[in-house]
Amino acid sequence: AIFNAPDFVRRFHSAIETNSVRDFRSRIVKSSILFVDNLHLLADKPRAQDELIYFRALSQGFPCVPPPPLSPL
Repeated sequence: AIFNAPDFVRRFHSAIETNSVRDFRSRIVKSSILFVDNLHLLADKPRAQDELIYFRALSQGFPCVPPPPLSPL
């Protein structure tokens, strides 16, 4: 599954509102990798951070690839 951080938060929030968190989690756990771009945007979103930790634990550790460092302009 591939998300940018705001999209992950938006979809997760929608799943909470529609009582479909189980479906949201199932879709992601079935993926072989979870890639969240702009992860730093989750810094002030503790619930979304907790959800990512949940996925990592549930899947016995998604492959984790840190983003490349930003190049100076």
